[in-house]
Amino acid sequence: MKHLVAWMLISMIAACAPDPSPAPTAIELGAPVRERLASVMDTAPPFFQLLSHATVWKDSLAVADMRDASVHLLPRDFEGGRSIGTRGEGPTEFKSPQALAALGDTLVVFDRGNARVVWVGPDGRVGDSRPLQIPGIEPGFVALESRGILHASADPALYAEASTEGEPVDPIHREGESSSTQPASLVTLVPHETGPVVIDTENAEIVFAGVDPAVRTSPPQDLLERLEARIAEFPPEFVPALIIQAGEAPQGVVVWFPFETGTVGALVSPDGQWQLLTSQVPIDYPLGLLVWDDDLIHVGRDGIRAYALQLPPSRGISN
Repeated sequence: MKHLVAWMLISMIAACAPDPSPAPTAIELGAPVRERLASVMDTAPPFFQLLSHATVWKDSLAVADMRDASVHLLPRDFEGGRSIGTRGEGPTEFKSPQALAALGDTLVVFDRGNARVVWVGPDGRVGDSRPLQIPGIEPGFVALESRGILHASADPALYAEASTEGEPVDPIHREGESSSTQPASLVTLVPHETGPVVIDTENAEIVFAGVDPAVRTSPPQDLLERLEARIAEFPPEFVPALIIQAGEAPQGVVVWFPFETGTVGALVSPDGQWQLLTSQVPIDYPLGLLVWDDDLIHVGRDGIRAYALQLPPSRGISN
């Protein structure tokens, strides 16, 4: 009887399985079309310290600088720019800004060091702030959405959400057991217009949680095998991650793999389609990543670079 039930379940799953996806298309990343490097553009102290999350706000690129405790605003050509915020614990100061979101004319900043959400007005002035209150949860990975929802990962196997007003809600995702030394899964969160996108970086699984029903997708099998082989090359003290960075993209989400050449990343759409990003020249691992119009914005250790994506109009991921 047990064998019959198991066979019936397998048959039902097979019947509901989607048709095999077509082979993913690829976009070759050439030389950067523009860049802003701290080492050559600025005198000491450098304009950039330790960059992390970036987003587009009012036709500018806003970049969180965790070490400098400020948010940098750069125009589209990356020339000039200015910085917002000073270090401190006061109501208009930052300690370690980590995540950003554009809410109309307002820029919302999650300041992890001060455990609060801060509003920056249209004039660039730091305004009100609210403490982030999620009982029993210390925010880890954070994503701010344009709808004003903040998603905080308390540990590698849990994420919860709270409004930018700081109102707590119950955790909405929990998976497996985890500890500080042996996480069950490494989870990053990325905002999208459909809702939160959950990036399981250890297993290279992407979940579009805002789609009903939720869409789970993984890299093509041959790429997955290459990723696993690449991770095996790392020293054992390194935490394995098949996806080392993820960021916002109108097409869905953009992810980066632990390769410096070859297939370095991918654009993934809410319907589970993958469009690979390739490079014949070495590209350093990004600290931040996003797609701005038809450009891939790569936030690295030494500055920011933009790569033209040249998206094909008829294939790949639709806008």
